[in-house]
Amino acid sequence: MSSIRNNALQQVREDDFVEYFLFPGASLGTVAADEDEALENCDPESAAAKSLGALLAEVNKLAKEFCQRYIWHRDGFKVVARKGGDHQRRLLIEASGQDGDGGLEADAPLPSHLYGISHYGDNIQDEWFIVALLFHLTR
Repeated sequence: MSSIRNNALQQVREDDFVEYFLFPGASLGTVAADEDEALENCDPESAAAKSLGALLAEVNKLAKEFCQRYIWHRDGFKVVARKGGDHQRRLLIEASGQDGDGGLEADAPLPSHLYGISHYGDNIQDEWFIVALLFHLTR
């Protein structure tokens, strides 16, 4: 009986999460086309892979400092590096139905970036805290 109750409590609604994509900009050292190609080929020794790894480490460090005293309702903030060129699903674009507007397609390849998703459940304060954190990280 308790396992049924736990499953019911842990169900994820379609609107109780935040998904975030952080793309390196010019100020963070934009990944050039040949460096992006090195990431596509999974070369861990390439400059592009190292710069994305360094960016990931810096983002995690800043996020840890920013979140030091915050108590999360469900999931905390976490990002992972994703190499460019993969046909990754764009959940937010797909859900909004903007597959033709602006030339964006749901299965179009994305450039190298940092990606994360956090489930906040019923605590909208976590969602706004993540917004504040993303604002802090992208200044």
